[in-house]
Amino acid sequence: MKAASPTEHISAEEIERCLDRLALVVHRAGKKGHIYLPYAEYLEAALAEAKARELSEDALHQRLMNRLKSKE
Repeated sequence: MKAASPTEHISAEEIERCLDRLALVVHRAGKKGHIYLPYAEYLEAALAEAKARELSEDALHQRLMNRLKSKE
């Protein structure tokens, strides 16, 4: 079993909002904005993970609904 990610309980939507805020910080920092890029990379990876997790959860839910409908 895989260890839990630090962002496991954070939704893709929440991570998107964090990226929006970070973009503003980078913009306001001007020429020094590049120092925040590692945070952007981390959040982008977390976003991809969250989206994949949400897709998996949706797929499992749909599978269950299909299974229940077929038993009716």
